[in-house]
Amino acid sequence: MKRKDYEKPTMQVVKLQNQCQLLAGSLLDEIAGEDFEWDESDDLIPDGNI
Repeated sequence: MKRKDYEKPTMQVVKLQNQCQLLAGSLLDEIAGEDFEWDESDDLIPDGNI
């Protein structure tokens, strides 16, 4: 067995990488499609309540 043979990713690894990329891409599409409205009151910390 040559060094290059065991450095190659197996088909299972390649399939998993593709699935992860598809999932990440679809999540980004969902986020980009949403109109988020930020509620700034959640970001504010009242004085003394840290």
